[in-house]
Amino acid sequence: LPFIVYFFPVVSFFLSFYLKRDTISVAPVKVTVSGKIEVKRLVSLMSFYGLVTYLAVIVSFNLPFLMKEYHFDTGASGIIISLFYLAIMAPGFILNRVLSIFGSFTKCVSLLCMAGGMVLILLSGNEWILGLGAIFIGFGYGVIQPVVYDQTTRVATPDKVTLALAFVMSMNYLAILLCPTIIDTLQSLFHIHTQQFAFIFNLVITLLVVLGAYYRRHTFLFNDSCDNDKSLKKL
Repeated sequence: LPFIVYFFPVVSFFLSFYLKRDTISVAPVKVTVSGKIEVKRLVSLMSFYGLVTYLAVIVSFNLPFLMKEYHFDTGASGIIISLFYLAIMAPGFILNRVLSIFGSFTKCVSLLCMAGGMVLILLSGNEWILGLGAIFIGFGYGVIQPVVYDQTTRVATPDKVTLALAFVMSMNYLAILLCPTIIDTLQSLFHIHTQQFAFIFNLVITLLVVLGAYYRRHTFLFNDSCDNDKSLKKL
């Protein structure tokens, strides 16, 4: 049944044949500014977004196995993972308020939220606490994700924004690819068999990134209180 859900887009595919085609020819627009991307800032956004995604997806990859280790009903893991993705979506409704409250500390607080969620999962003896931990991780990631996308639109001229976003969003799938590989490799290398390792390892990394976010809170990557970056005018 979970796989049948992914056939739903077939409905949209067939409906697309009934979309009205616009046959009016449009005059070509003359581009007066050559495309430009601030590569250094784009790379920093890609690296940060890939790392945060790697830290977050541990919930969907390893939580079911951890629940089995805790002797919980693994069927509940599906509900908890659903809550995780719901929490990723939720910040979109209050993002402006979150940014206005935390300003340059937004990413730092979001990472702390993710770290708190991992602690709850590691120390939990209750399914409800596991769910709360997953929500914390999802919410923290759900704040960071759109902020990074917004920042990406400010490191490129309008005709290069799509390309810049494509590079950043590709890190999402790279993180999903690398996450189980890294965890499994480290577990095999050090002969670790507990599923807690994945969350402990990611918790340590998250706390290190929190420190980095705090000390670099006034840089472009972490200063989310700035609506406009003056240096972009040079583009």
